[in-house]
Amino acid sequence: MTPKFRLFIGAVALSVSIAPVAVSAAAKPYFSGQAQVSDKTPELSLMLAGGALSVCSSMSPKHCTAATHFPDNAKTHQMYELSKHSLARFQTTPAWARLDVETQRALLGSLGSSDSKILDVDGLHELLGPLTNELNDASYFALLDTLEQVQLTPQGEPKTEQVQLAQGKNAQGANHFNAFVRRAARLAGNQPPKIGIVTASARDPFEAASFYQQTFTQAGAIAQWIPLNGALQQAWQFEDKVAGCAALAQLGEAHHGYHDRLRVHPQLWEQHHLLCRHPEQLLNTLASLDGLFLSGGDQSLTLAAWLDADGQPSAALKLVKQRVANGELIIGGTSAGTAVMASGAMITGGTSQGALDFGVITAPPVSERCEERSCEAPFPAQTLTYRTGGGLGFYPFGVTDTHFSERDRQIRLVLLQDKSDTGLAVGVDENTALWLSKDGSFGVIEGEGGVWFSEPAGEMVPENALASEKALTSVQTSETTKAQSHERATHSHIIHYLPHGTRLRLNRDGVTVDDTGAGLQQVNCDGFTPNWLANRPLKLIFKPESRCYPEGYYEYLRLEHSSGLSSDKVSHH
Repeated sequence: MTPKFRLFIGAVALSVSIAPVAVSAAAKPYFSGQAQVSDKTPELSLMLAGGALSVCSSMSPKHCTAATHFPDNAKTHQMYELSKHSLARFQTTPAWARLDVETQRALLGSLGSSDSKILDVDGLHELLGPLTNELNDASYFALLDTLEQVQLTPQGEPKTEQVQLAQGKNAQGANHFNAFVRRAARLAGNQPPKIGIVTASARDPFEAASFYQQTFTQAGAIAQWIPLNGALQQAWQFEDKVAGCAALAQLGEAHHGYHDRLRVHPQLWEQHHLLCRHPEQLLNTLASLDGLFLSGGDQSLTLAAWLDADGQPSAALKLVKQRVANGELIIGGTSAGTAVMASGAMITGGTSQGALDFGVITAPPVSERCEERSCEAPFPAQTLTYRTGGGLGFYPFGVTDTHFSERDRQIRLVLLQDKSDTGLAVGVDENTALWLSKDGSFGVIEGEGGVWFSEPAGEMVPENALASEKALTSVQTSETTKAQSHERATHSHIIHYLPHGTRLRLNRDGVTVDDTGAGLQQVNCDGFTPNWLANRPLKLIFKPESRCYPEGYYEYLRLEHSSGLSSDKVSHH
């Protein structure tokens, strides 16, 4: 047994194990029988996945084939218990105490008058009525968490979301996890690799643990959930370590927004508490891994898990960075787990239209629930917000974004790139991943969609200086024209949108495509206008070297916009 494997086993032995995982017979280690990597191809060490990885599970049956069946211990929905006991739990929370008397009475009137029952979230919202949108986040999530039903099998075992990786209707989701395991296995001597999973991005990091552990196990890994989050980092700052760990539940409420997790996830909570009491085991575990994966959710929560209370990189983050740099560890993430990889600036919230309407500001985001309800906030929920200094910094050149084409995030990425003066910006589509070498200089695109790149703005040039070139799209409202009459300069970016199979070279200033994949035929760019640019105050210009391909992919197009678009407009609203 190698010293590295002893470290891993020791860390697992210290923790209370998660409910047993049933490994599908069809799920074989992806590294078995794989061809060797060419000596000329850099090893790929960083996975940037765009989110919405389509995996078949009991709570996402839409991703499963018709013949899929789940065992009796499969959780299919989140359910909520409405009773005197569950309401009494809610009434003991600090969130309840902070509600005004009128709202307390309204809640009890809506929920307390009903007979005891079990509801799904839609049924609960129906009973709450307008209160669903009137409650602030602290009260809303305290209510959901304290009413959450602990679902049990007839034998008294807890039900969990069950994964059947091999039964996915769309194989791309499984392919991404299999690829991660395969590449980690190369570091493990083509043995089952040891994969650590951090779910700190989720508001409830305990709920997601079983899903990811099963997924990676069925992909052929030895998978371990690591109960690291921002609450744990805060607990470790107490001078009295025992007192810090005793305050974990309160810290979770304050810094993560979860409540009552000991009742719902007792085994996972014990792992969390055990790591708090033995922080040295975190470094032992990280030192033993071949791969580390960060889940989706909120990238600000992920970042808090890896920084000390003073905002500096923790010892754990320093160790991970060193091992990645040494070629001893691969790291990846999906959705927020990709957004947090950024350098220089990290997106925290907002939309493309919000960036145009309200500007780009340095601030924590307001609640996403504010987009659907009226709530008190210092600025509109759609405002593009970001954190200076970036995220974890594993992507070395600039900003990373996800759910990209699906949510039309091109404009928000470009405007933040300009505002933060960062380098090559990357946006990854759903069910798609950009794999990079450890220094970020070599990449491969894999998956269902594409990856979008924006090279940093070139030298500011006077408007109309490029008017002789043919504009594919130039939509300007009268208000935009007036605003631009006061502007004397234009930002000019080279942009690319590239598909599965593309191999490329990257640096801070741009992208060089080695290969766009087999069978991709060039088409005429005339008349090409991407949907995300329609009715927006930006210009798309093609150059002699521009290339367009079927399904909306392209290389070397120029995107121009007034420098005023990336300004802070919130103060005017």
